[in-house]
Amino acid sequence: INITAQFAFDFDLTAPLNGGTVIVNGTQVTSITNSMMEGGGPGGFGGPQH
Repeated sequence: INITAQFAFDFDLTAPLNGGTVIVNGTQVTSITNSMMEGGGPGGFGGPQH
């Protein structure tokens, strides 16, 4: 997968990388790091806020 984005990944718990090739902004990555440290609530941005 080839991703071009300012914030490539947003997840709540874990995001394992189980094979394949992931390229973010032209650089191959070997692990997935969360771009949005606070998350966006359930459903990501625009989700219900508590």
